[in-house]
Amino acid sequence: MDDIQYYDDKEYDYLSNMIFAPDSKRTDYDTSIADRCYPMTNEFLDEIMKPSYINLKNKRVATVGSSGDQALNAILYGAKDITVIDANPYARAYIEYKIALFKNYNYHTAMSIMENQRTFMWTVYSRLSHDLSRPVREFWDKIMLEQEHFDTRTRKITDFDYLMIYISTMHLAPHHAKISYYSNEKTYNELKRKLLAGDYDIEYKTADVFDFPDKLSGKYDYIMLSNILDYVDHDKFESTVDSLYNKNLNPNGKIQVYYEMKNRWKTFEDRGYFANYMPELVTCHWGTRAAIINKPNIDNEMQA
Repeated sequence: MDDIQYYDDKEYDYLSNMIFAPDSKRTDYDTSIADRCYPMTNEFLDEIMKPSYINLKNKRVATVGSSGDQALNAILYGAKDITVIDANPYARAYIEYKIALFKNYNYHTAMSIMENQRTFMWTVYSRLSHDLSRPVREFWDKIMLEQEHFDTRTRKITDFDYLMIYISTMHLAPHHAKISYYSNEKTYNELKRKLLAGDYDIEYKTADVFDFPDKLSGKYDYIMLSNILDYVDHDKFESTVDSLYNKNLNPNGKIQVYYEMKNRWKTFEDRGYFANYMPELVTCHWGTRAAIINKPNIDNEMQA
């Protein structure tokens, strides 16, 4: 945990009080922490990560944190070196928790826990905490041990879920899940097997998106930026992508620069983003699309 001190008092107090004090407001705390995590992705990641689209076996992947599903899918499809980089300093705590949940519960129990907003119940935590890294375990210990002190008249344990992650019925119901290990027991078991085997490296970094090129180490085969473009300055984001392309992307690599949800007020083409790269637009389910920049193989370019 080189990039963040989880136990800076102002950040811990913010999270603790938001959970236990019903009148607490984000503006009451001098902290720059980001919003809550998402329990599941709302992107159809299989369409842009499956072997028929990109071979991730033994490859390096850098991805935003959020729900952790990009990282988990990368592991499922054989990536060996994953960097999770996100502005939310709690992303690592949530993603490690989710990985430990999958490692310690079978498919049906894990889905039931998530659907019924029992993710942060003490009984669940006590079963999976041994699979957390030491700093993350200490972080959750501090939260969990305070459960005995909160006022049950105003808070209940299941409040943890909607205070720490964005809760949505659409996100949590397996039949609405956008990637296969939520809706397919066989795929879940394959992911669980790989998580238990541990034949991968995962590194966590906390950084603003515009600092990604400087925070990432070396070159990657796939860089996944979700729909960050919707929330940041477009010109600065395009400049950041230029830096990632030139500094952090291997030949034959890909950068997912956008995920376009259905019925956006203006299409990706109309906006004219990344026109110099001529992004590939991958059509996913429900009318959504992913915009992918492909970096050519230098040798192939020279031969052409």
